[in-house]
This record gives sequence, structure tokens and C-alpha cells, in this order.
Amino acid sequence: MRLAIIVAQAQNTARIKGIGIDNKLPWYLPGDLRYFEEAAMGKSVLSKERK
Repeated sequence: MRLAIIVAQAQNTARIKGIGIDNKLPWYLPGDLRYFEEAAMGKSVLSKERK
């Protein structure tokens, strides 16, 4: 079994801890989004939603 992991994380500051702010990414990088889409297309993707 092959396992690939793609992780994105913001710097830890007083306001930003982890990956998002108000359930949104704190940045917009079209190239990164394209890479993730190409890497994940046709594969199982596991994602965890923060509650």
C-alpha cells in the first residue's frame, strides 16, 4: 500500500494556529491548489473538519 500525505499549515501566532481562520485558508495560492487537485484526483482523500 502506498500512502501520500499533503500538509499545509500557517505559522503559529496568537491568532493563527494550524491551517485556517474561520474555517478558511489564510492564503490563496493558485499553484498550490492546482498541485493538490492534480495529486488527489482519482484517489481517496481523507480530510478532517474542525468543529
